[in-house]
Amino acid sequence: MLMKTTKLPRSECLNCGHPLDRATHVDGARRAKPGDVTLCIRCSHIMIFTEDMSFRNPTDEELTEIAADADVMRAAVALARMREEMPYEDDDKSDLSRWLTANRLGRPQ
Repeated sequence: MLMKTTKLPRSECLNCGHPLDRATHVDGARRAKPGDVTLCIRCSHIMIFTEDMSFRNPTDEELTEIAADADVMRAAVALARMREEMPYEDDDKSDLSRWLTANRLGRPQ
């Protein structure tokens, strides 16, 4: 499956400061949009896309909803597993893309 990636204005993770400039939807079938949940590729910090596609922290109410979202939780687990199996380096984006595609972000087959 070809995953659709959204190119973003360069921003930093609100938790670890890692630079982020693209996002891939958990199912790979659509592009990110304002209001969507995103996870930092480095630390898995949960953020929300704003209208200008930068990030904000979720509200307490949003965090409660996110915790019940199986897709987001699978993505967080997959990112943690990925970091154990393949330490992420900034210049390894092609390897990272192959890993995410091969593992389908931890989604059941």
